[in-house]
Amino acid sequence: MATRNNGATKKNGEVYNDGFVRGTTISFHDLKYTVELKVKREKIKKEIVKGISGIFFPGMNAILGPTGCGKTTTLDMLADRKDTTLVTGDIMVNGAKKPSNFRRMTGYVVQHDVLMPLLTVRENIYFSASLRLPSTMTSDEKAHEVDKLVEELGLSKVANSKVGNEIVRGISGGEKRRTSIGMELITSPNVLFLDEPTTGLDASTASSVMQLLYNLSRKGNTIIFSIHQPRYAIFKLFDYVCLLGDGHMIYNGPAHNALQHFEEIGYECEPHNNPPDFFLDVINMVRDQSSLSDEEMAEKDVEKGTTTVLDLAKKFQESSIGKNINTRVSEIYKNMKANMSSEDDINKDFSDMNRYATGWLKQLGVVGQRSVRSLTRNPITTIVQFFVMSAMGLIVGGLYFQIEKDDKGIQNRVGAFFFIIMNMVYSNLDSIELLIREKPIFVHESASGYYRVSVYFLAKIFGEFLPYRALSGFLFGLIAYWMAGFDNDAGKFFIFSLTLIQVTVCGCSFAFLFSATFGIFAVANLMAAVLYTIMLVFGGLLINQQSFGDWIAWMRYLSIFKYGLEILEINELDGMQFECPKDRNTTCFNTGSEFLDSQGIDTGMLWWNQFILFAMTFVCCVLTYMQLRRVKKEK
Repeated sequence: MATRNNGATKKNGEVYNDGFVRGTTISFHDLKYTVELKVKREKIKKEIVKGISGIFFPGMNAILGPTGCGKTTTLDMLADRKDTTLVTGDIMVNGAKKPSNFRRMTGYVVQHDVLMPLLTVRENIYFSASLRLPSTMTSDEKAHEVDKLVEELGLSKVANSKVGNEIVRGISGGEKRRTSIGMELITSPNVLFLDEPTTGLDASTASSVMQLLYNLSRKGNTIIFSIHQPRYAIFKLFDYVCLLGDGHMIYNGPAHNALQHFEEIGYECEPHNNPPDFFLDVINMVRDQSSLSDEEMAEKDVEKGTTTVLDLAKKFQESSIGKNINTRVSEIYKNMKANMSSEDDINKDFSDMNRYATGWLKQLGVVGQRSVRSLTRNPITTIVQFFVMSAMGLIVGGLYFQIEKDDKGIQNRVGAFFFIIMNMVYSNLDSIELLIREKPIFVHESASGYYRVSVYFLAKIFGEFLPYRALSGFLFGLIAYWMAGFDNDAGKFFIFSLTLIQVTVCGCSFAFLFSATFGIFAVANLMAAVLYTIMLVFGGLLINQQSFGDWIAWMRYLSIFKYGLEILEINELDGMQFECPKDRNTTCFNTGSEFLDSQGIDTGMLWWNQFILFAMTFVCCVLTYMQLRRVKKEK
């Protein structure tokens, strides 16, 4: 897919009448990636990529190498997906310094497909189109572009099928990969980056995906991808190869010249041997032998002075191909430095582009619509969860059916309220999974400039979080309130329902905070459960509020149970009359107000407690948003 250029359209000084730029050349000079590690409590710096220089042309550009050689790191640096503080060196685009909004010019397909499983193929691609195509395009024009791309990718038969997950049956792995590619191609990027595009695919499907990329490259796209060990049928599609070993450049040049280069430095590929397998065997053999001691080398009959990975890198630098590449990269680098004050045509075309193609409100509408659609199509959240809440309402209503106003009335009412609040809080543990499950999608989409972090967060809050929690809380209260026989007053029922919603939303906000903070479901789930249990102890039922020592009494002010239970008790018991038996020597309160006084509960705090629950929810949401902003968006 060529890239529409709204300004001058040139390639090496040639103007194309059809208005498209064909191909983009990516070159890099002395590129390094250094991380800081802790070894025996000491911080050391380790170079993952060690000063490599090279060039990628329009066509199929493969980054090959053994596991841990720096393939994905190199790809991410070129795609501007790594922390720039850890990267040194220069990356040039068509001979000019890489523009600051390089991500907008390119597409990036991650190793594992990050698609919304309950949306169809067309809806996933249209989501990308809605947010990333220019706002000047109408919805019909964007839909037309999506339809053309769906047909081009061979996805017409499954265009209206859901992607699918472990619950909903969906499309095949190859079709998912094509959909992921389509979400990036919708913007007609100058360069398309792919991280291990054949991961998880069978041989036939992998060949199909790579053939698709090959066809795209014939139209002028610069396709750059990392790949581990492709079979020969796939290797034949490569135009250029970048071969890495332990962070060093072992080879960079035309794919058909790679075997000749290795023959020139003393490594000949046997007949019928797969070239990528041969390259990896050479690098692994050299790496393994270079780590042997003199005694081990003698035992294995290995000559001293054996070749190392660094030696392979030096031999490439000294080869004719290596010298040619280094000369070209050096010239590009020097010209770029000499012309830093001026920009070439392509940089001018993109220098005025914002990071996002659409405005904040448009983003919120599109992402919010997707959230609502995913929620309504999820059978677990829409059917099972509401069924469970209804069943719990029936259980509570049945256990406390039509509570009398006798000497046991207060105890039964308080017990019912406590059980209700506990159910509202602990039922939120399932919401921990939401942000963790969607984290890869959020990281990729926000890094690719789909939307702002605030948009994603608010869409989750108002598109999935509030409606679902509010409806489930109201449904539970509607069943339990009238079955239990609480005060038959519409105003009190409103306060009761509002309290359940407040408690549910507040408990869920804590779950969201732990989900965004820890990122691992087991840890976040454990921390939330422990916090809920501590809040439960200080809720006011298990221990009287006035019995806490001064050193720990402050903990009760952090308890959702305390505020929720107090609101329900005040709402129901304040002013209610009870009948105490005259012939029994038991503690009995004639009014609910007497009981509230005995518990140290101020009846004037009803709306203050509501406000405190809202404030706790607001604070947790703000902290969650801050945690989402801190998530590294490198994919």
